[in-house]
Amino acid sequence: MIGFISSLFSQTNNSEIVTSINAQSGNAMNVGYTYATVPTQFVEANGIKFAYRSYGKEGDIPVIYFNHLTANLDNCDPRIMDAIAAQRHIISFDYRGVGATTGKQGTSIPDMAKDAIAFIHALGYKQVDILAFSMGGFITQELLLVEPQLARKIILAGTGPRGGKGVRDVVGLTYKDIFKGIFTFRDPKFYLFFMDIPDQNAHLLRMKLTTLLRMKMTRSLRLKLTT
Repeated sequence: MIGFISSLFSQTNNSEIVTSINAQSGNAMNVGYTYATVPTQFVEANGIKFAYRSYGKEGDIPVIYFNHLTANLDNCDPRIMDAIAAQRHIISFDYRGVGATTGKQGTSIPDMAKDAIAFIHALGYKQVDILAFSMGGFITQELLLVEPQLARKIILAGTGPRGGKGVRDVVGLTYKDIFKGIFTFRDPKFYLFFMDIPDQNAHLLRMKLTTLLRMKMTRSLRLKLTT
């Protein structure tokens, strides 16, 4: 089910500047980039060629960003990523079979956690901090069960535990918004991540709320990831 939904959004990243390098030797080259300009790189692990972007302030322990269901590298919010990069080294990546990463889409959270562990080890890191959003939080929790020492700090946003309230509804709601997007000629993510406000000023209100939430989240992440 996860793999089928992901395949609906698994187009290659729009800004596909491709470089295949040895992981840590290339990370140091990306200081000074923004998320909009940092090149996409590749590393092989578990027989998969993972696409990732790595930039920001260099340090011993990077922040690995785990994205939401259906997301590829281009779905990361550049303002949030750049805010983190100003203080920390941030790495985002495409899951198996999504975006520019090779292979078939992951079919279970445990398998995707194994991929993530292999990806982090392929980059040469023995310990990382993790920022995980939505399905990324599911994967991170599974990762902690398999290899808890790999994560020093974690932030789980917009997610929940297996069996948690509303978690079982995620797939059904995603399908609903996919079909709604098809019939309204809109990106399904518009319905997945934004409120439907029936008002003539809805667009402006939605933009203001999104900006406020982004600012609040950015300040919170800066504080948690630098302490």
